[in-house]
Amino acid sequence: MRLAAACALLLGVAWVGACQDEQPVGPTGTGATLRPGVPIVSDPVPAALARAASRSVSQATGTDVVYVSLQPGTVPNGGLATIRNTRTGSSVTAAMDAGGFDPVQIDAQAGDVLAVQVELAGGGTQTLTLRVPVTHRPGVVRTDPPPGKRDVPLNARIVVVFSEPINPGTVSGIRLLRGAAPIAGHTTLSTDGLRAEFQPTGLLAANAGFALSIPEDVADLSGERLEQPVTADFATGSSVIAASIATAQPALITNPFSGTLRTFVMSAIRQNDGRVSGTFGIFYPATGVRVFGRVTCFTIVDGKAAWIAGVVEGANDTSAVGQEDGWRVVDNGPPDGAVPDQLSLATPLEPGTLTAQDFCATTPVTDSNDGVIEEITLNNLISGDIVVNGSGPPPPPSISGISEIAFAAWPDGGIQVITADGLGWRTLTTTAGDWNPVWSPDGTRLAFDRRGDPQVQGDIYVIAPDGSGLKRLTSGAFNDIEPTWSPDGSRIVFQRDGSIHVVNASDGSGLQALTGSGCDFYPTWSPDGSRIAFASCRSGTNAIYVMNADGSGVKQLTSDTASNYFPRWSPDGTRIAFEHGPCCGVYVINPDGTGLAQLSLHGRTPSWSPDNRALVFEWYGMHIVNADGTGIHPLGVGFDPAWSPLGSMPPLLQPAGSVALAPATDTLVVGDTVRVVATVKDAVGNLLPGRIVDWAISDSTVASIRPGFGQDRVVTAVAAGIAKIAAMVDGKSDTTVVAVR
Repeated sequence: MRLAAACALLLGVAWVGACQDEQPVGPTGTGATLRPGVPIVSDPVPAALARAASRSVSQATGTDVVYVSLQPGTVPNGGLATIRNTRTGSSVTAAMDAGGFDPVQIDAQAGDVLAVQVELAGGGTQTLTLRVPVTHRPGVVRTDPPPGKRDVPLNARIVVVFSEPINPGTVSGIRLLRGAAPIAGHTTLSTDGLRAEFQPTGLLAANAGFALSIPEDVADLSGERLEQPVTADFATGSSVIAASIATAQPALITNPFSGTLRTFVMSAIRQNDGRVSGTFGIFYPATGVRVFGRVTCFTIVDGKAAWIAGVVEGANDTSAVGQEDGWRVVDNGPPDGAVPDQLSLATPLEPGTLTAQDFCATTPVTDSNDGVIEEITLNNLISGDIVVNGSGPPPPPSISGISEIAFAAWPDGGIQVITADGLGWRTLTTTAGDWNPVWSPDGTRLAFDRRGDPQVQGDIYVIAPDGSGLKRLTSGAFNDIEPTWSPDGSRIVFQRDGSIHVVNASDGSGLQALTGSGCDFYPTWSPDGSRIAFASCRSGTNAIYVMNADGSGVKQLTSDTASNYFPRWSPDGTRIAFEHGPCCGVYVINPDGTGLAQLSLHGRTPSWSPDNRALVFEWYGMHIVNADGTGIHPLGVGFDPAWSPLGSMPPLLQPAGSVALAPATDTLVVGDTVRVVATVKDAVGNLLPGRIVDWAISDSTVASIRPGFGQDRVVTAVAAGIAKIAAMVDGKSDTTVVAVR
């Protein structure tokens, strides 16, 4: 690009240092942060919203953080970068690869100046100065495979790295195209929100061209979208990866003997025909020495430990060229886990004594140095992520141990999964008409119904939580919908044309009808397997029933005139939650018909948490409520939520202590409006922003309010009279009186 154009572009990312003319090497696209050779700093992100990132980031202590990255090729001979906030003095270090580094997090505010000092191969430093912008759109830092890559393995990972955390609900539009045709697959987002991976449902076609398409609809946590869509083209070869070892993020360690830093990057694969290929690179910031070479072999032991060997093929210190070295590595899980990955220093290998092939074959833990036996010591990574995979390419970004909630996507369906804390999100299916997901008891499968059109019959499908293994269980000219699992996971109960049926969960065989009224729906199995609850209109009014698992002993639980739907048994078997009409609220009842209680004024399709302490339901989006009806808070947009039986629970919200409305009274003329605001506090008077508020009005012919759960509502005067607007939070309430003239 021209120098003047580059300088103008860099103003968009607040680079206040010198402009340089760089050769493009990154994704194609014209967005301001999408061109290669550009340092990127995000606008401030509230620390409370920033996702937990890898150990390479700073520990955020301020109210805001920013994300800093260098696209590949920004500083081609850079090896290690230190980012420092010149106002606060805080700093963070990032190992570099291919002249750039993925986003790292540092405390900063708008207007702060960040100095990025890059240690260079051959010695010396280069400093880039960045000013934190007030607002800035997210961008693509890099893609893998990179644009123009050839001979890509048929099962290679397909990854996009963004410049700041992305809203997980906006990544489902990422597509892999062959020509104009999309490749079947799904997209997952890493827990830090920075890396999206498209996972095809099968192997890619051999010797074919593909394009990774990233739409401008992808948005950051504040809703700002990409400036332009981005496309990265690549072509496959014919190989399939059978095993792999790679630094998903460059590794940074300290030499325990000298106390100096070094970085390590490596990627090696074993193809299905046994051939090994790969590269490695090491940078020594203290001396400016960089070496790079070719991986010749590796051995994986127990799934996470590995021995790797290779030969140095280039270095700015030419005395190292031709040297064979070996390393031990241990993959202890994702970088946001409690135990860091481990890496040894390079062990020099000598022909005739210990060759590269010998090192991989014997997997030694000691080495002889001038006749002295020494341990090949493993060192904890300061930052980075080493991924060892004995059965394929490196795995997709991991999700946290927080329990998960499956749901149908807004507005047309498609099965997605969100963590119960709302921070992790992935897409399993993108087919419109996929509804009613439900987890198997062991959490390893999901059942759902697929309807191509609301007027067309549905069928029951099952799928793995990673989006693989899609299998159809029912077919034919029937409407098969609303599945749930038996407690042992062997059978699935569902509605077929208004009657309750069961089939074997493995293959859809063993079909058995339990009811035949033509008016039964929403079955749910009791945790002990002895009974099934369901909704039915057989009495003339939609009510909740229970029956024995063989269809006998039908008993009606609810007898009010309101319609009742969607029963869901609690995991401990003591209560049944359901949707209470006309539309709608969440109620619970004991299995014997006693103990009826309201949990939420509004809500539908409830589902219990695995520990019985909370429920998730849908009402203008998904919400979570404590089992006692307190602490309602939003989770995200979607329908038909279903809580996984696995994972840890996020902290439950404490009940509100009070709610107060302002204004307390007002007089309006027909057609006028007034904004009523609810202030929610805890028991000691602290504000509780973001709490869900149930709103009600005494006379909707006098005034109207829009439905919803926000902390303010606009009241519109309709006709002369008096109307009371009530706001309720966790059993606390207040009222505004509106007189209309």
